[in-house]
Amino acid sequence: MNRLSERLQNLLLELLEEGAMTIGGYDHRFAVDTVVVATMNPAEYVGTERLSEALADRFERVRLDYPTPEDEVRILTERVKLTLPQFDGAPPGAAQTVVAFANQLRHDAVVRTPPSVRAALSAYELALTQYALAPSAGWPAAIRSGIRVAFRGRVVLAHTAPDADRIDAWLDGRLGAVT
Repeated sequence: MNRLSERLQNLLLELLEEGAMTIGGYDHRFAVDTVVVATMNPAEYVGTERLSEALADRFERVRLDYPTPEDEVRILTERVKLTLPQFDGAPPGAAQTVVAFANQLRHDAVVRTPPSVRAALSAYELALTQYALAPSAGWPAAIRSGIRVAFRGRVVLAHTAPDADRIDAWLDGRLGAVT
């Protein structure tokens, strides 16, 4: 919702409130019998607009938290079955390891932007691919490699964190425990 420009927000407001829209100087009437479900990005993201008070007042805000670890593991494994069916030989603990590591970072005080479910999915897919390319290195190495690549551009540390400007070194320090 907050990626819409102010102009588009006003058009949406006009449509929802009056069932009408002015386009190119012409008024168009619409039968609006719908429910709008939208998402918003954090305000500090590039390309986001401030939501007008009039439009914000017409929406209920619901904050969704991360899924439970069990649900997140199921998301990872089911998604991989759909998108990468050739990778069905992962050990049962591979997805759990990725999710457990992501959850550690989500609760770490020095992590300003924790890994999303999408980041965990990417790490899992990369681990599967890494293992397929170099099975002799083993699953722990493949999982560490997948996490390192997927999280390095997605996890942001607080400025006060040691190695705040060296995310690779910081991740490597925590990945040593991943087996």
